[in-house]
Amino acid sequence: MADANQPTHAELMERAAEIGLTRLRPEHLDELARSLADLARQARARRPDMQLSDEPAHVFRASPEA
Repeated sequence: MADANQPTHAELMERAAEIGLTRLRPEHLDELARSLADLARQARARRPDMQLSDEPAHVFRASPEA
């Protein structure tokens, strides 16, 4: 059973076309739906007073052995 909040493939195709993605296959649309759901989940988890530019930088260093 589909989630009422999950966009339909037609809605996903429309959103994708807005940014130039016009040749997506159904499996791409499923991946896009999962990505959008993850984005919404992350946005809800972020503090309301936190801006995107406030995200801490992630720094990685190779070990001396590398």
